[in-house]
Amino acid sequence: MAHLLSPLTPGQWYDYDLELMNRCDACLRIAAVDIGLGYSQWDSVGADREEAYANTLGIPAFRDIHELYSWATNVYRPVPLASRQLPKHEAGTL
Repeated sequence: MAHLLSPLTPGQWYDYDLELMNRCDACLRIAAVDIGLGYSQWDSVGADREEAYANTLGIPAFRDIHELYSWATNVYRPVPLASRQLPKHEAGTL
């Protein structure tokens, strides 16, 4: 919906996504799937960038929801946002 009101370029969306990652505790990467068409795809430039940025932040990136649940239940200890060391990225560099 936001894109209809204020269209952005893919690069602007990537930068926006990376700014949101600064507030995340974990990253879940999912495949694009259409069961009716038998379609499943993991390849995504944007998702690659998000996963790489999560790694630079020290945020765990998961590709399986059950691993995320296990981590959240057994390992996760929140870090207050104000105490995080956030790297600065330049638009289009990741």
